[in-house]
Amino acid sequence: MYHIFRHWKHNDLYLYRYAMVVFLYAILNGIVSFILPVYLEETISSLTIVGLILASSSVWNIVTDFVLGLAKKPPSYRGITQLVGMILFALFAMIWLHAHIVTLVIATVLWGVYTELFTFANFDYVVISSSKNDRAGHFGLMTNFRSLGFALAPIMIGLAVAQD
Repeated sequence: MYHIFRHWKHNDLYLYRYAMVVFLYAILNGIVSFILPVYLEETISSLTIVGLILASSSVWNIVTDFVLGLAKKPPSYRGITQLVGMILFALFAMIWLHAHIVTLVIATVLWGVYTELFTFANFDYVVISSSKNDRAGHFGLMTNFRSLGFALAPIMIGLAVAQD
């Protein structure tokens, strides 16, 4: 663990700041990944419809890849990261305040779009902010912070469920 934080005060300060954003977004994504399927299963009586709704997330991943691939100028990681934050806020609001099954479908679509945009933002940040020799290490650092966020999310959900 010391090796990860050893460079914190050196020239990679912005990389570690962005890695903390990746960490926080990964926690939120992990929470959605664990809550949404369970919530859909409790809300909707047919498991087939639940499966179709969750599968629509992957379809929208593909659509987002295709649309961003057709863009003549690749979008900036700053704008995408801000958009990802807004999508996460909307996602939690839709899950919490849903009135109809269509709202849950839209939330799942947003979840698929969020996942792909977040991957594009991370890739763009590492490519722009680092030299060719440092990119592999920086991608590894981003993956470490993302994995740590995904590892903490089920613990946080378990503690929240145990409180009820």
